[in-house]
Amino acid sequence: MCIEKTIMRNEKAYQLSIDSEGEEIEVRLKGELMGKILLSKRLDSYRSEIEFFHITNLSLDNCSGIGIGTECIELHKETFSTNITAGSNNGLKDEDGSHLTGDGVKFIAKMRSKGLVLPEQ
Repeated sequence: MCIEKTIMRNEKAYQLSIDSEGEEIEVRLKGELMGKILLSKRLDSYRSEIEFFHITNLSLDNCSGIGIGTECIELHKETFSTNITAGSNNGLKDEDGSHLTGDGVKFIAKMRSKGLVLPEQ
């Protein structure tokens, strides 16, 4: 299963796709990879079911500032109906790469304020 959605931004048609596991969202413009979001599936240890997805990498620099990241997160939530979490900006590097840097800090804060990403724990 690969979920795709085309959206128009700045008079350009971007293609968003999510792999069947929900661990990679790609953003393409005319077939060229513009960015991606990587997520790690976290399982409920008792039921072996997906408990939530954790963002481990935000690479949207080539398409930032036009709402594509929000569209990606919304599409993922619509598709998998599961909570999404993200790292923090506490100055420490997380082993899984999920610590926030650069524009990721502001982006995740915005996603948290919209209720698309769970609050920091």
